[in-house]
Amino acid sequence: MVSGIGVSIPGFRVSVLRVLGGQNGERRRTRGRTTLTGLYQLPPGERVKVSRIEFGQPIGAKAGVLASYVGIVARNATRLPINHESWRQMPNSNKNQAVDLVKNNVNHEEKLQNVPPEMHTNQWEDAVRFWSSTKGEARERIGVASRQQQKFTHTAGSKNFARVAEEHEVTSGGNVGRIKLFDITHTKKDGSPITLEAAEIMDKLRDKKAEYEVTVSSHGSINDQELENQVITEVLGPERYGRVRFQGSFVSPTKYFGSSSSQYMPSQSNSSQLEVKRLKQEMDEKISQLQAEAATREALYKAREDAYEEKYQDLQNQLQAIKKMIQDNPLQNPPS
Repeated sequence: MVSGIGVSIPGFRVSVLRVLGGQNGERRRTRGRTTLTGLYQLPPGERVKVSRIEFGQPIGAKAGVLASYVGIVARNATRLPINHESWRQMPNSNKNQAVDLVKNNVNHEEKLQNVPPEMHTNQWEDAVRFWSSTKGEARERIGVASRQQQKFTHTAGSKNFARVAEEHEVTSGGNVGRIKLFDITHTKKDGSPITLEAAEIMDKLRDKKAEYEVTVSSHGSINDQELENQVITEVLGPERYGRVRFQGSFVSPTKYFGSSSSQYMPSQSNSSQLEVKRLKQEMDEKISQLQAEAATREALYKAREDAYEEKYQDLQNQLQAIKKMIQDNPLQNPPS
């Protein structure tokens, strides 16, 4: 019979010793799997510190913990299935999951040792613990996702938008509005837009502004700043809370628009209308996709039906040919 008992070994190493029955009935103990129970009982955010030399090899007492944990991960058939002939055939997704699993439980000591200049050690240690915690990793994922949604950046560098506008006004002698400032801060040195998305926005803003100017000239008057505000809102939608497009940091809607800021901000009714519009657009796109898929399936069915009909007709023709051949050349009875 096989049974097991847990035996603690200094550090985090925990081995399960198996008691086996020998041939003559004697009890024989053999080393079982390493489970590292202590590693999984660490407080949230705490990591095992593993030192390493300049070439990346782990050293010290905790190096064995890292090696044992990697062994546990390697034996996990769900994460790293063994039905691959070589490690190169293992899917990268499985490899990345295994690496992330190790990173989440064992952290190199060098991250804590590499304290940035002018940073207090205790503050740096707290920061490292936070960003290694579940809450910190969740916040990092949000930041990464937000960054990925950004279609393009600007070309102003370390200059704020107010400084860029002021310098351009000094050299050109003219006022720099929001639309012009967008063009300046989203154009390369060779005069081309930084991205296709930026170029598309530039074209839409110019076209809409020209359209507004024609309307204003025939129906009344409006100052250029208010005209540009309406153009930007119509092309790009309402402003976000606490920010004004193409104005940089520290410029709030209330500061920029004054008492008329509400007309450039999303209201509850506008938000509901935008949500309904978005859902309707998604539904229309889904319907179009389903219709396209249905049309494709119908075309395939029609092609198969035509092919079967053609084969059936060929068989009918062959059968008729055989019948005619038999009729034209009847079999004669052998002479008696």
